[in-house]
Amino acid sequence: MKKSFGTLWQTIEGLKKDGYTIDFNVQQECLSCHKTNTVLSPYEFEIDAVYRFEGESDPDDEAVVYAISSQKYQRKGVVVNAYGTYADEASGALVQKLHQQHVNSKKQNMEAKPIQRSKYILQLSKDHHFTLLFSWKIRQGLKQGVETERIKKYVEHFWKSDMQAHFRQEEEILFTPVEDDSVQKAITDHQKIKQLVSKVLNSLTEEEACGKLATLADAVDQHVRYEERELFPHLEKILTEAQLSSIADKLKDEPVLQDEYADEFWIKKK
Repeated sequence: MKKSFGTLWQTIEGLKKDGYTIDFNVQQECLSCHKTNTVLSPYEFEIDAVYRFEGESDPDDEAVVYAISSQKYQRKGVVVNAYGTYADEASGALVQKLHQQHVNSKKQNMEAKPIQRSKYILQLSKDHHFTLLFSWKIRQGLKQGVETERIKKYVEHFWKSDMQAHFRQEEEILFTPVEDDSVQKAITDHQKIKQLVSKVLNSLTEEEACGKLATLADAVDQHVRYEERELFPHLEKILTEAQLSSIADKLKDEPVLQDEYADEFWIKKK
């Protein structure tokens, strides 16, 4: 296995060329891929390599890519834990296996400490995984000089299919038991981001679109980090177990965010 392929997405593409073609998702006790109907328990796969990527501005913004293979099922694929911000919803043997490989890859004696999110609102935290990638994809597109019309179409898709619903879930389900300045800041952020999306979609020139896309990416990025690092821990402290359980029951009926988009403009073409 190569020690490095380059960037996050170069690594994912490089691993695909090496046969790691399946995109695995972390479930409670297994890895799964709905497209191939593949389900792997912790004892049915090996971690062949771990690739870590630190954020450009914040070393704590860490993405981790695991190269996974199963000799039993002759399957190879990847697991991406974007930015290392969240503890996976998995427990027991699975989380231990992934986590220990991650720690070993750092070649440190100290234990890595991901944010421990309450199981009741973990679904919203996992949505943030895709929302951070949304910002990253915009920045990558701008960096590579991709036509802004292509990026704008992705923004429109992600907003209508995913982010708008995520904001609604937070405001109508998570935030309703609490009315304080911390929650109000998040709601204000939502309104600001909605306005920025509208400005992006209505921009007329390349120069104007580039500026507004960059502003949107920054605003979304900062908002997610605020919620994960400040607001969610705050809510976990002040909400009762009964309130959190009620929130989880309501979230069960809500769609899970899935950022699937055909035009992968953020991947640099050779």
